[in-house]
Amino acid sequence: MAGCSSRYFRMAAKDIARFQFLLEGHEGITTVSTADARAAVVRLSTPEGLEGDVECVLEALRREMGLEFREVFLDEGTGAALG
Repeated sequence: MAGCSSRYFRMAAKDIARFQFLLEGHEGITTVSTADARAAVVRLSTPEGLEGDVECVLEALRREMGLEFREVFLDEGTGAALG
């Protein structure tokens, strides 16, 4: 996606569908795709200028929904999640 930033998050595999549903329910602020199904890592692609909105939703998911996830970074050579 042009003009977008990407962030990666690891979580329990059972939570991926709910995480995606809840984030994409906030129409247009981000898209969620699976970056590594085996490692349960998803990629958020967020249009420029909406990063703050996404951060607010992420915090609400942690606080109000009890979802557990953490940001990870990818090895540029292998594409494997680090951390």
